[in-house]
Amino acid sequence: MRELRLQAKAAGFQLKHSRRGFFVTAFFQGKPLDPEQFAAMDPQTRAEFQHKQQVLSQAIQAVLQRVAALREEMERDIAQLSKTMVGHSHGLRPTEDGRSSLAPLFSDQAHG
Repeated sequence: MRELRLQAKAAGFQLKHSRRGFFVTAFFQGKPLDPEQFAAMDPQTRAEFQHKQQVLSQAIQAVLQRVAALREEMERDIAQLSKTMVGHSHGLRPTEDGRSSLAPLFSDQAHG
């Protein structure tokens, strides 16, 4: 996130993050850029701002995709850990393929 904020600042934007998403504010000459100022810019400056905003939007999307992938990976790891813990609490051993072995339940010691 820090890197993304620095990228935004270097491009002339302020990036804020909340639970609802990202908020991007364009700055021009050190002040927030309002719609009237943007409309009054010469076409080349306006095009530069639009390009910078597009690059920043792509960077934000890449971060969001990475966060989603990490979340999915975390959920898979938690599910696997839960299965392993349940297996261990019932005396089951996980096998190499991740399934539980019922061997301890049917061993001579279990019936002994």
